[in-house]
Amino acid sequence: MANKDWYKLTFPIDSDSEEIIIWKLNELGIFSFSFENLIKNENKKEVNIWLPVDDWGESSRYGFEKIISKLLNINGHENQFFDWSIIKEEDWLTSWKKYWAPELVGNHFFNIALLDKSK
Repeated sequence: MANKDWYKLTFPIDSDSEEIIIWKLNELGIFSFSFENLIKNENKKEVNIWLPVDDWGESSRYGFEKIISKLLNINGHENQFFDWSIIKEEDWLTSWKKYWAPELVGNHFFNIALLDKSK
């Protein structure tokens, strides 16, 4: 399986703009996105969008920024900050294992696990 890198686009919005952003992303066929509440300001959210690098050249990214900026400006919310970064593709079926380690949950659970392994 060939690895595919992703662009991660992040930008802030007012919380009341979430539905219009979802509508526009769905209209554009973009379904890899999330919204995060900002702890410091409950009226703001951060939008995260993941786009395949191979499909999104510089002019496409610039055009997308213009579409989102126009949409936000029409709805009375100015946004001029777009942060693009590249995320390397990982094999998530196996890479999660490097972050996992067995944990001692309790004496009985640990003892049962040892007994099962000794059979």
